[in-house]
Amino acid sequence: MEPVRVGFVGLGWWGAELCRGALVHGAIEPVACHARSVESREAFSERFGAVPVETIDELFDRVEAVVVATPHSTHADIVDAALRSGKHVFVDKPFTMTVDDGRRCIQAAERANKVLQVGHQRRRQTPTRRIREMIDGGELGTPIVAEANYSSPGGAKKDPDNWRQDRDERPLSGLTPFGVHVIDAFHYLLGPISAVTAVRGRPFGASALDDAAVFSFEFASGAVGTLVTSTAVPTTTRLGVMGTAGAAWNDRDGELLLVQEAGSTVPRVVQTEAIDAVAEQMLEFATCVRGGERPEVDGRAGLMVTAVVEAALQAASTGTKVEVAHV
Repeated sequence: MEPVRVGFVGLGWWGAELCRGALVHGAIEPVACHARSVESREAFSERFGAVPVETIDELFDRVEAVVVATPHSTHADIVDAALRSGKHVFVDKPFTMTVDDGRRCIQAAERANKVLQVGHQRRRQTPTRRIREMIDGGELGTPIVAEANYSSPGGAKKDPDNWRQDRDERPLSGLTPFGVHVIDAFHYLLGPISAVTAVRGRPFGASALDDAAVFSFEFASGAVGTLVTSTAVPTTTRLGVMGTAGAAWNDRDGELLLVQEAGSTVPRVVQTEAIDAVAEQMLEFATCVRGGERPEVDGRAGLMVTAVVEAALQAASTGTKVEVAHV
């Protein structure tokens, strides 16, 4: 397969991680890169060989696809512009911050007949894939409860120049950087979330961020779920599903699969093979660009997550349960 000529927009640590993953299978060639900072452009160019350019339009002129890893609130306009320029687009999560913006981007992709993929790589982790197989195979019985805690420290830092410390970019603690992965994985495992309630924790750290938030979900299937996320506690990445016949968890961000049968009181470790989920999603993007297929996490899957996020923000501000369909 001929490598896809890609331009990278947003060259921070995660933009670099996406480029690293893109190079693993040799299916993507980093041709151009753009960021506001000259230093960022030059550093990215030196590491990956992409030509640094001063404007997004210049980047569009050089490439056939674009990878977007900019601050959350900027995704929609950059994605829309790239699609209108006839480029395929991979955008890191969260897809967009509002449903209206997500619809706008999906419509642009459909008009241009281009691939639009959203970066929810964590559903690809081997333990989560195995949990889905267990659900489909009846090993967990009827799924009743989902639970997750995705947290990482950082709220105690005070850095007004870092967009990741902006509560407009990261409302409700870790909802947009971490929680969206959980929402996508919950959709993958149990189907759509139909309603949300949310509680915002009081501030403890030095930054302006909410230090913690708790969300409860109702699924269209009848199952219920919870998500705890914090920017003030040690890193925790655990997601699980409990059913009438057993339970299973993806723990330590894909490192462990824990399984507990209904008659047991202690989970056991099940060996699984680790994968590079970032590399796999970038390979899929290139394959879809070349073959015209629809990616697993396309714009519509990303929009479902955005709708839950928007509902959660409304729920936190009103103190009521919000139906996702109303969003």
